[in-house]
Amino acid sequence: MPNWCHNLLEVSGLEVEEFVKRVKGLPQIYKTENIEEFIEEILSFHQIVPIPPDILASHYDSVAENTELFLWGCKWGATETSFSKIQEVVIYKFFTPWNPPKKFLLQASKLFLCKFTLKYAEFAISFAGEYICQYGKEIKDLNWRVDQSDRELFKLEHSLLNN
Repeated sequence: MPNWCHNLLEVSGLEVEEFVKRVKGLPQIYKTENIEEFIEEILSFHQIVPIPPDILASHYDSVAENTELFLWGCKWGATETSFSKIQEVVIYKFFTPWNPPKKFLLQASKLFLCKFTLKYAEFAISFAGEYICQYGKEIKDLNWRVDQSDRELFKLEHSLLNN
């Protein structure tokens, strides 16, 4: 069972609406999985940075997991995703297993004229960070360790879960 990384993603820029449309869809579905069990997601990494067909044609194994990690920076994609829009900024809140999806965002920033700002925290291992990319380039990649008793951790967790 994974530790869940809490993610708060803000997307802004000229092609926000195009990103929102294109990132919506079915997740990656492997040969041994029943397609009828899946529903369209509002944030499917597979729609923008797809898993290669030869990997999907097999069952989910270490090769598939490593492919997801290589392409997205995390495995399985986003889960429990919520979506909101404040003026021209789109906000996604979601969970990923163990790691934030930095590699996915960097690839998305090459495809869309958008700025991607990700704030994340994994509370079981006690790390957090902020990642910003735009035009295929990393602008900021800050990571820090947090102490469970740290008041800032509570503030960060609260903002990630309740905003």
